[in-house]
Amino acid sequence: MVYVGDGSPTVFTAPQQSNSMQTAGNILMIGGAFQQAIGSYFAVKSAQYQAESQASSLEYRRTLSNMNARAAEVDAQLALRAGQQRAGQAGLQYRLIQSAARTQRAAGGIESGSGSAAEVEASINFAKESDQAAILTDSVRTANAMRLRGAGLRGQAGLDLVSANNLRGAAGDLRPGVAVTTSLLGSAGNVARNLAYQNRDARRYSG
Repeated sequence: MVYVGDGSPTVFTAPQQSNSMQTAGNILMIGGAFQQAIGSYFAVKSAQYQAESQASSLEYRRTLSNMNARAAEVDAQLALRAGQQRAGQAGLQYRLIQSAARTQRAAGGIESGSGSAAEVEASINFAKESDQAAILTDSVRTANAMRLRGAGLRGQAGLDLVSANNLRGAAGDLRPGVAVTTSLLGSAGNVARNLAYQNRDARRYSG
């Protein structure tokens, strides 16, 4: 019972009370539908931002990997050149040793190229070639390790590029507006069913 302005009571019948409650329920349902649609929009938008952020991180890592791969190749070339220089220095040292040995033999009247003199020459040559080979082998081993590292970095850069492109593609496929529309359509179906039930009940009471 409700009192109007003149103080007289107004009594709502059961159907009227039911319709009022149903109308209020529909208003709440519509409000909830909009809130759900807004939530769907921001959820999809957040997923977009996250995918794009991950793609940017992968692209940055790819850039660093490519830079480090180029640096590894430069280091490999430097290692080879350094090995050649060390081998050349070793050869020069052995030539100085040979020259000093020949000078000493000449001063002692020993003929070069025969007997023990030939053996000394052969020993010095063997030591020189062995040392130079070891130096060059070590530089090649170092260069190969650096190039292997560079190859791994380039491979990782390629994988990062593919992953970044996939993430950007996925982010582009996300449609916040579509999520809102889908959410509203689903809620509209529920509201429509409630209205249909209300109309059926109204006809039943009016009948």
